[in-house]
Amino acid sequence: MSRNNCLIRLLIVVAILAVGGAWAAEAAGPAPAQVGVPVSYELPAAGPLPKTWCVTLAIVDAKNPDWIISQFANAEPRTVTAGNKGKFTEIWDALDDNFMPVPAGTYGVKGICMPAVKWQVDGEYHSITPQFVSGASAWLPTPEQWNKPEPFGGDPVGTPLGDVDAGLNGIAVFYYVYLENGLNNPLIDLRKQINYEQFVRAFGSGCAAGGSSTCTDGETVWSFSTDGGPKYVYRADGKPFGTGIAARSNIYLPDGWVKAMAAWRDDAAGKSYVYVAQHGKILQTKEWPHFAESTTDFIDKISIHDGSNGTVLGEVAVRDPRGLVARAGTLYVLHATNPASRSARRR
Repeated sequence: MSRNNCLIRLLIVVAILAVGGAWAAEAAGPAPAQVGVPVSYELPAAGPLPKTWCVTLAIVDAKNPDWIISQFANAEPRTVTAGNKGKFTEIWDALDDNFMPVPAGTYGVKGICMPAVKWQVDGEYHSITPQFVSGASAWLPTPEQWNKPEPFGGDPVGTPLGDVDAGLNGIAVFYYVYLENGLNNPLIDLRKQINYEQFVRAFGSGCAAGGSSTCTDGETVWSFSTDGGPKYVYRADGKPFGTGIAARSNIYLPDGWVKAMAAWRDDAAGKSYVYVAQHGKILQTKEWPHFAESTTDFIDKISIHDGSNGTVLGEVAVRDPRGLVARAGTLYVLHATNPASRSARRR
């Protein structure tokens, strides 16, 4: 930010002999007469022209200039040119700041001016304007891209990323555990340099502010919501993925807490498949957040879904699944091999 100011050179000190609280100054040409007191002043005309200033004028008590009676010009943009030589006139309506007529008498004028530039954001002249320099994320637009929107965001309320997945086409999804009042599930093109141009799109929460697992085939995103209420798997684009009802409609309600997800697209068939790894049974509790993962009752399965609508195509029993990757028609699973390993990990 920058700020320079100067005192206006006032050509007159206004002396008012009020008649009905105001004077009528005849305007040249067919325009209607302006009612009020003309106040003329001169702005600095040195240096390259044209030059724009924001001008503020105030009527003050003649004996006590600190006592402002009426601030009748407020940051008005005035442009000095070779033609006007910086000379301007404003009209005071002879009212105070409460819009009441002032008594007849002699008053003073105080003025200040500051260099002004037109701000790209609103097209108006300002003396002080914020300037975007940088941000915490390389995905934010650069200062030269000032008119581009923030790609995604919200209040994470102290939570981190929950999961990341990438399609074979290099498009990745980043899923935050929680983003309040924002856009989540941003798709990022990993084939491009790290900058704003990597951003493909993000999705509104739709009552699913975030979660712990996500997956993508490079086009569509599926995620597990751990937001308040029943836990469910949904399509980020809002299209149906199952027939269950929770905070959203047409979603998949898993039996077990989702530990990992994966997606695979069969390009030859033009179909995508989604794999959902489930571990401890989802329990409803009396305490917030009212849903928890059981530590004694285990679902231990991977459900296989039609990516287009969530239809369950099959299930595979897998002990304590923790990670999934689908590549070239093969599903790779990170899981426990025997009950003892689960007990040892819990200890």
